[in-house]
Amino acid sequence: MTPRAAFKAHWPEYAMEAAGLGAFMVAACVFTVLLEHPASRAQALDPTARRALMGLAMGLTAVVLIYSPWGKRSGAHLNPAVTLAFWRLGRVPAHDAFFYGAAQVVGGIAGVALASLILGQALEHPSTNFAATLPGAGLVAAFAAEIAISFVLMTVVVRVSGSQFARWTGVCAGALIAIYIFAEAPISGMSMNPARSLASALGAGSFATLWIYFLGPPLGMFAAAFLHRRHAGCAKLDHPAGVRCIFCEQRPPPVERPKRIVILGGGFGAVFAAQQLEKQLGARGDYEIVLVAKDNYFVFQPMLPEVISGTIGLLDLVSPLRRLLPATEIHVREVESIDLKNRTVTTASGFLPHPHVIQYDHLVLALGTVTDFRGLRGLPEHALPFKNLNDALYLRNHVIRALEEAAIERHDEKLRRQLLTFVVAGGGFSGVEVVAELNDFVRGVAANYRQIDPCEIRVVLVHSQDRILPEVPEKLGRFAQRILRERGVELLLNARLSAATGAEAVLADGRAIPTRTLVSTVPSFAHPLIEALALPKNKGGRILVTPELQVQGLEGVWALGDCAQVPTLDGGAAPPTAQHATRQAKVVAQNVLASIRGGERRAFDFKGLGKMGSLGRHSAVAEVFGLQISGPLAWFLWRSIYLMKLPGFGRRLKVAVSWTFDLFLPPELVQFRFADQRLLVREHFEPGQEVFRQGDLGDRIYAILEGEAEVVIRDQVVARLGAGELFGEMALLDHTTRSATIRCATPLSVWSLPKKELELLAQGMPELRRSLEQLRERRARPMARPA
Repeated sequence: MTPRAAFKAHWPEYAMEAAGLGAFMVAACVFTVLLEHPASRAQALDPTARRALMGLAMGLTAVVLIYSPWGKRSGAHLNPAVTLAFWRLGRVPAHDAFFYGAAQVVGGIAGVALASLILGQALEHPSTNFAATLPGAGLVAAFAAEIAISFVLMTVVVRVSGSQFARWTGVCAGALIAIYIFAEAPISGMSMNPARSLASALGAGSFATLWIYFLGPPLGMFAAAFLHRRHAGCAKLDHPAGVRCIFCEQRPPPVERPKRIVILGGGFGAVFAAQQLEKQLGARGDYEIVLVAKDNYFVFQPMLPEVISGTIGLLDLVSPLRRLLPATEIHVREVESIDLKNRTVTTASGFLPHPHVIQYDHLVLALGTVTDFRGLRGLPEHALPFKNLNDALYLRNHVIRALEEAAIERHDEKLRRQLLTFVVAGGGFSGVEVVAELNDFVRGVAANYRQIDPCEIRVVLVHSQDRILPEVPEKLGRFAQRILRERGVELLLNARLSAATGAEAVLADGRAIPTRTLVSTVPSFAHPLIEALALPKNKGGRILVTPELQVQGLEGVWALGDCAQVPTLDGGAAPPTAQHATRQAKVVAQNVLASIRGGERRAFDFKGLGKMGSLGRHSAVAEVFGLQISGPLAWFLWRSIYLMKLPGFGRRLKVAVSWTFDLFLPPELVQFRFADQRLLVREHFEPGQEVFRQGDLGDRIYAILEGEAEVVIRDQVVARLGAGELFGEMALLDHTTRSATIRCATPLSVWSLPKKELELLAQGMPELRRSLEQLRERRARPMARPA
C-alpha cells in the first residue's frame, strides 16, 4: 500500500489518534491548573498528595481513552514512541507509523492550544507552565529514568496484550502512568511521550531539555520491542472483536491455517470453555476457536421453569452467543457426524445442501444429554420434554390452550377432565421445579376463567422412588413434599410411567391418568452423536475421561459436562450440574492451552458448593456448604445466587425488575400461536382408544407403522387393519365426514399427514391420486373394509 492509499483508507484512525492525544493534553492542563495553581484550594494539600491525585486523574484519563470507541478502533497509541516500537515489532506498516506520529504531534499541540483558550492565564502561570515536563534531578538521571519507565511500560503492554489477560492491557497502562506520576515525576517530569512534551514546550517556550523526551522514550521502548520481538500480537492496546483493525487487515495471509479448537454444544460446559479459551489464548492469532451449537443463544437453564409462568421475559433468559463469545467463530448448525480418524466435524446443510466440514486440531465434546423415550410406548409421540427454551415456550402455550379449551368445553366431561389434568414425570430437581411452577401458574390464572372451578384442576407428579429430590438430604426432600401437597400437587411415589397416548398417561402398575398434558423430564440418555462414536464409555453412555478431562486413549479430544464421566480425586464421579460444568470448562481450557504451548496440565478437583431447588411461590430448598435451608430464606438465596450468575449486568437488571413486578402483578395469559412445522406427525394409541370417530371431519390421512386397528361402523367391527395399510383417505378425497370409526386393537403406532399437504402431493403425483382413488373404490364396496 502506498502512503497516499494508506492516508485515504486510514485517515479516520489517524484523526482518532490526534483527537485522543489532544483530549489527553486538555485533561493534563486542566488537572495541572486545578492542583498546582496558587489560587487553587488544592494548594492546602501536601505536594505528595497533589501528585497522587494528579497520577490518579491522568491514569484514569488514559484508561478512558484506551477503552473509548475511538481508542478501540485506532489502538490508542497516543504516543509516537509507542507507535515506533510497534513498527519495530513489525505490527505497524511504515506509512501508518509516520502518519500516526504526525497526527499525534498535531493532536498534542491542538490540545494544549485548546486548553490555553479555555484556561487563559491560569495555564501560563509559572506554577502550571502549560503542564510542561521538566527534569527535577539532573539531566543524566532524568534521561535514564525516561528510558527505564518507557522500557517497563512497553514491556507490560507487549506481554499483557499477547496473553490471556489481553483485555486488561489498557488498565495496566493506566495504572503505570498513575504510579509514574506519583513516584517518578520528581526525577524526569514523567513524559514517556515526545509529542506530549513538544506540545507543552511550544506553549511554555522551553526547549532546552526537550532532547531528553525525544530520545529517552523511543530508546526505552525500542529496547523492550527488541527483547520481545518473538511475541505475536497486534498493535492495539485493546483489541475487541468486531471492531475494524487496520493493522490486522494489512498482515500477509498465513502460509498455513491457524490451529483450530472446535467445541460442540451450547450449554454451560461449551460456552464457558469457549470463554476461558478466548481469555487464555489471547490475541496471538495462532489458534482459532469454533463453537457449533444448534441455537445462536445460551440459555440460563436453572431459570427455565420460570418461562412457564412468564415470571421473567423470554429474552431475559437467553444471551446471544456472539456477544458472549466475540472472538469465537459461531456455527449455528446441527452436527451430523464426527470423524475422529480424519479429525473433522460435519454439520447439517444450510440454505443449500452442500457439505459443511470443519477440520479440528482439538475437539471439545460438550453435547450434554437428551431426553429419550425409547422403549416407552407413546411417549415419543405425546410426552412433552423439558430441556430447552423451545420446550418451555411450547409447554406454556399448550397449558394456556388447555385452559382456554376447558373453559368452553360443554359436551364432553371426560375431555374437560383431561384438559384440566397436568402430569409431570420425574421427581428430581427439573421435575420438581417444573411441577411447582406449573401448579402455581394454572391455579393462579384460574380466577380469569369463570367457567373453571379451581377444584377441578389436578396437577400430578409421578416419581419412581419413595421421595422426591433424592439429590438432597431426606429432611429437605420431605419438606418439599409437604409444601407441594399443601399447594395442591398430587404426588404418586414409587410409580413409573410406562406408556402414553394423546388422552392419558399409563403407569407401570396399570393405572391410567386421563390428561392432555404430560411433561417428562426423564429419562436422560447420551446424545446420539456420542452413542455413535467409538469412544470409551460407561454403561450409561457417558464418555470416560482422565482427571485432566481428555478422552481416555485419544489425544486432542476432550469431554466435559453431562456427556462425560469426570473422575474426582476421591475416586467418585462429578455430578452433571452447572457448577461442575463451569469449573470443568476452566480445566479444559487450561489443559488445551498446555497441550498447545506447553506447560503443566491440571486435574479437575471440585467437590461442589451445594444444591438448590425452587418450589415456587416464595419457597425453596437448599444445601449450601453442608447447611440445610428451606422455605423463604432458601428461596431468597436461590434467586440471589442465580441472579448474580446470569451473564451480563443488563440481563441481571431485567430479571430483577421482572421479579419485582411479579410480586405485585398477576401472571400474563398471552398464548403465542406459532405455525406447526411438523407436517408428518407420528402418533401412538393404546388398545380401546379411538383414532377418530364416525362423523368426525376428515383432516388427516394415516398409515400404520406397528400394531392393528379395527374399522367400526355403528358398533360393528367390519374390518381389521395392520402394518403398512392406510386409512382416513375416503373423507379427504370425498371432502366429507368420516364414514367409520377407527379403534385401536393392539398398541398402535401411526404416522399422519394433514389434508392440505396430501392434496399438494396428489396434485404433483398423479399416480398417488390414482392409487388412493382405487383404494377408496375397493373400500366403498359392500362388506369391504371402509374407513
